Order: sequence, then structure tokens, then C-alpha cells
Amino acid sequence: MVRPSRRRHPGRLFSAEAQLERTALAWNRTVLVLAVNGALLVRMAEQTGLWAEVAGFTVLFVTVPIWVVTNRAYRRVQGGPAGALFPRKGFTVGAVALVVAVGLLDLLAVVTHR
Repeated sequence: MVRPSRRRHPGRLFSAEAQLERTALAWNRTVLVLAVNGALLVRMAEQTGLWAEVAGFTVLFVTVPIWVVTNRAYRRVQGGPAGALFPRKGFTVGAVALVVAVGLLDLLAVVTHR
């Protein structure tokens, strides 16, 4: 039988550093998916039209600064509270808007594919 002093406390299973790392990795995966979607839009430009090429290059152009910002933010607050990773709500709102816009562009590319 385990003595009470040796039991693990659920609150101690997850550290703040691990939460920050998971958040940063999630942002990196999101940026990677956005970049792949941009590349696919560029590739489909031949079948869908010039708008897909412009949109694809725009998405590719926007993902690089997002990747830089997320990595710098993670390094800046590494070991700090998770809420400090992106203290401004504007960044999160902008990122969500970008994801929705890319999703709509992808949907448009599928619908207009010849």
C-alpha cells in the first residue's frame, strides 16, 4: 500500500514549462499547416485561376513572420506563466482570422477546380 506522502498530486503532474512548450508547438503546427495550404493554393493556380496563386503566395508570405513571432515569444517567456506567451488578444484574433480566411480560400479552390 502506498503511503499518503508518496501519492502524486494531480496539480503537480503538469508544469508551466511543459504547458508553454505545448502551446508553442501547437502554434508551430498551425503555421506549418498554413504554409502547406499556401503551397497547395499556388500549385492549384493552374486549374483555379490567378487568384489562387496570389492567395497562396500571400499565405506563404504571412506564415514566416507568424512563425518568427511565435518562436520569439516562446523563447522570451520560457519558464514563465503560460498566459504570458501571447498577452495581446489581437495576435490570437488575427491568427484565428487568418486560419478562417485560408480555410475559405481552400474551399473556394476546391469548388472552382476544373
